[in-house]
Amino acid sequence: MTDRPDDIVRPTKERLRKSIGWREMVEVAPGGTTRKSGALREIRPLDDLRDKELITPEQYAAGYRYWVDHELSGYSPRVTLDYRRMLGSLDHSRPDLDAAERREFHRKRWKKANDLLESIACRKPMHWLLIEGIKPENIGKKHWGYRGQRAASASAVTSIRIALFLLAKFYGLIR
Repeated sequence: MTDRPDDIVRPTKERLRKSIGWREMVEVAPGGTTRKSGALREIRPLDDLRDKELITPEQYAAGYRYWVDHELSGYSPRVTLDYRRMLGSLDHSRPDLDAAERREFHRKRWKKANDLLESIACRKPMHWLLIEGIKPENIGKKHWGYRGQRAASASAVTSIRIALFLLAKFYGLIR
């Protein structure tokens, strides 16, 4: 048996489609017909968890609100001024606040959410997932020290689901 590149076992498209962090792209031709191009693109881990139905819509909304609080509180580094963030089009719940009041409101709410996550030792994993976009399997390896891919991914997804459930309760999305 020779070790040519053709003999190497590669993941199939079906396995890549089910894996966390990758989605198959669909192209639309000018006539309106669609076809799968076979290309894969990386997506945000929170969207991927929702698409694979590993989290509920309420948990997804809680993760998105946590991200919005971080963005509107002014903690993320920016290169240029973004008027959408300054005027608050990301958050539709507080139209009566000006920019400084809105930033302070989101800072306080983000700090309370972080205190809640710190009480269950999940603040760093949630920050890595929602703010930095690190995949769950890498969070399991980095935070909990798992070496295997399945164990790392399973532990991270479980703790992320618990943390998102608490965030959903914190934001009033569930009882």
